[in-house]
Amino acid sequence: MSQETQYNYIDNDGNHFVSFDVVEGLTEISPKPSPFHEWSGSAWVENTSVKLASLTSEIRALRNSLLDSEVDPIVSNPLRWADLTDEKRAEWTQYRTDLLGVPQQADFPTVTWPTKPS
Repeated sequence: MSQETQYNYIDNDGNHFVSFDVVEGLTEISPKPSPFHEWSGSAWVENTSVKLASLTSEIRALRNSLLDSEVDPIVSNPLRWADLTDEKRAEWTQYRTDLLGVPQQADFPTVTWPTKPS
């Protein structure tokens, strides 16, 4: 199977196009380095605010997933919670608190994830 060449173009209005054909009347440019890059008129420039917003959203989603899959099945189930020792309840309570506090970490969105109780 042959592999087609992909061409990246920009028009006079700054719109980015990708084509497998040579297109007359458009300026060929280098491929877009990432979804967070925008064409500045002469080069690709990373939009750091869009990248930060995306990363922040991904980390919050992961945190929410950990709360839903690891913490909630234990702390919201009275029978499971009652079976835990006071020490284990304190560990799970702290883990939940630490997960909820992830966005408040000083280097967020660089995160130090808390350790799940055993």
